[in-house]
Amino acid sequence: MVAPTYNISIFPYFPTFTGGQPVPDCQKDPNLCKYIPWTFDGIEIFQFNFLAPFCMTIFDFLVQFINLNVLLKKGYLKNGPFFKILFIMSISIIIRCLHNVVNYSGAAIYRDDTAAYAIHMRNAVYSDFFFSFFLFTLIFLMSLNRCLCFISKYWNDLIFEGYSYLIAVLISFSISILATIISIRSSKIKRVFYYDAGFIDFSENSDGYQTMIGRIFYIFPFGSTICYIILFRFLRKQSNMVFSRNAEQKIFAQLLVTVLFYGIICISFETITILESVIDIDNLMFLISLLGIINYLPEIALPLMFLVSILDFRKKTMKIEVSTVASNSVQRHSAC
Repeated sequence: MVAPTYNISIFPYFPTFTGGQPVPDCQKDPNLCKYIPWTFDGIEIFQFNFLAPFCMTIFDFLVQFINLNVLLKKGYLKNGPFFKILFIMSISIIIRCLHNVVNYSGAAIYRDDTAAYAIHMRNAVYSDFFFSFFLFTLIFLMSLNRCLCFISKYWNDLIFEGYSYLIAVLISFSISILATIISIRSSKIKRVFYYDAGFIDFSENSDGYQTMIGRIFYIFPFGSTICYIILFRFLRKQSNMVFSRNAEQKIFAQLLVTVLFYGIICISFETITILESVIDIDNLMFLISLLGIINYLPEIALPLMFLVSILDFRKKTMKIEVSTVASNSVQRHSAC
């Protein structure tokens, strides 16, 4: 049997190897690769390559959970489809985080049972691939909504108003499921834990469609960028149109930063793919491990900046109220 070979791909949160140099055989050489990092006779559980993604997952979960509470309690869901899609995005990330905790815990419990371990790892692979694709499409929908709000009321109402946005979300959901199934089954992807790089997805079929589909999904961050370019040009031409609401400005900035994060990650992975033949294996493993952690940033950035903007707004409101009270007090004393 031909040894699996690798090539780097952006999807999902852990790098996928599908063609290139041979990878170490994790079953035959336990000194190079370890399927299970949870060992009770050593300190591997404290290893950076395991702890870093785990901590990012927990932090991601907390940010999304707080974001959900704010959206519900403060009534943001009544402010339009943008916040409704953001709500769906946060729910999706929370489900993925919980799903992965269950699967990795199951893998730790059944570490001596190869079949049970493989099932839990496979579930985690499907979960990560699907939600990675799905989040790309949701970010694009939010960017498109912001753009059409100013460019075309007709198309914005047609796609997003009322319950219409759910149709767009369901289409994105279906596309993501289809892309996930084709990517994993055609490339025969399996997840293992590599001691020097953390979790990595290996492909036994270099002729699969995983890399191609991953690059097709670059369309969504690219499309989001196009939406911002069109909107920027439109607003510059409308000399009489100014952002009068500070909240609108913040939404644009927050979403733009998220899109830029996705763009940077896409470019970074493609750059490493090009340079992999001239990078030694140790540096390559370090870079892909680092990028695997950075890959969490886009989905954390949008809700985190949204929460920070709310806190900033509250501080400004409190300052205004204090200033108003002080002014009234001075006036009363002056009247006396």
